[in-house]
Amino acid sequence: MQETSGIASGNLESKSLQRPDSHGEKIHRNERLEHVVAGRRMTVAKDEFHEAMIRGPQQLRALGYSPTRFIQMVAEFGGVDAAHALLKGPEASDGFSQLWEMNRLDMSVEAKVLLPWFEELFTNEELRNARRKLEAHRFDVESYLANARLSPPDWA
Repeated sequence: MQETSGIASGNLESKSLQRPDSHGEKIHRNERLEHVVAGRRMTVAKDEFHEAMIRGPQQLRALGYSPTRFIQMVAEFGGVDAAHALLKGPEASDGFSQLWEMNRLDMSVEAKVLLPWFEELFTNEELRNARRKLEAHRFDVESYLANARLSPPDWA
């Protein structure tokens, strides 16, 4: 790692840490730190999303609905990958339809992926698809998101 210091030249104003990357370009320490922080934030979001996908069915059982197939998907693929699978198709899943009948689309995968602290885990197409499904069932996405923003999780 090459260190250029203003101290050696008598200039005390700045200090820059640089190292060549695999292409010979200079990468500044701050850029590397930003990348590391973003990667950690993404990992935390992924872990928290998975936990939310486990908690959701537990809460739904208390309401008399057990989303058995969804529970299996989360156990097999993890929360994020289960969500990716559900967001691919244009049609609402059986679980989504059940939540709609219960007036609990706020507990759907489609609603959860739109939360600002989880949206980075999904593609723009997946987010549009989730919003489209919710709005097609007359779910007020904007009110849901506005209410959620009032109390974001501590980790976000």
